[in-house]
Amino acid sequence: MTAGRPRKPTELKILQGTARPDRMMINEPKPVGLLDLSTPDGMDEVGAGFWQKYAPKLATLGLLTEVDVEEFATACELYSLYRRLMKSIMRAPQGKRAKELLSRAKWALSERDRILGRFGFDPASRAKLSVAPVKVEDEFE
Repeated sequence: MTAGRPRKPTELKILQGTARPDRMMINEPKPVGLLDLSTPDGMDEVGAGFWQKYAPKLATLGLLTEVDVEEFATACELYSLYRRLMKSIMRAPQGKRAKELLSRAKWALSERDRILGRFGFDPASRAKLSVAPVKVEDEFE
């Protein structure tokens, strides 16, 4: 069991401007950017909608790679679960059942937010990232 914070990837250190050559890992893995943005199999309609809305944006920024697909898909599924639980809460009468559903909905939301924070979905996480601007090719240049 490890203690302390998880190690920060070198790319993230470079983006944040805190990279030091004496502390960089020489053989750190560098995953390939995601080229196939199709929705993963088995995802329901709500989760697929979340994927289709945000996956292209993350891929453009270089934050979604081939090895991140499962983690982002999990966040999409948790979003879908949260939405379904909230609909159930609205239909359920007050009482023990509603409290149980609300507890599950809070868990799904907190887990989704924890995962999405790694992709810069909240302002605090975004403040830690510095992404190079996307170059738009101009045919007249």
